Amino acid sequence: MNSDLEAIIAADEEARARVEAARAAFQGQVQAAVNERERRRQERYAALLTTAQDEELCIREAADRAVADRKSSRARYLEARRQATESTLARAAHAYVRIIRDGPTPGTRR
Repeated sequence: MNSDLEAIIAADEEARARVEAARAAFQGQVQAAVNERERRRQERYAALLTTAQDEELCIREAADRAVADRKSSRARYLEARRQATESTLARAAHAYVRIIRDGPTPGTRR
């Protein structure tokens, strides 16, 4: 009986050792899968970050162009208004001087 008990104990120890080896191998596979998943996640994150930065740069460039266009348009508008005002002011000043010097034009209302 002693030899049977020793054989059972030896078989039990071998089975436990195989189970432990299989558990360790499985944990290694799980850890490798976790590491691979994290590596892929980091790659996707880096790609998305690059894409977002590129899009942001495009948006900023478009906004800068729009601002420059609006500034240019505003400058042209102001220059046109200045020129129109200068010619109108010159005519008005000339008419005022003429009225003061010569009096009102005959037939105009007072």
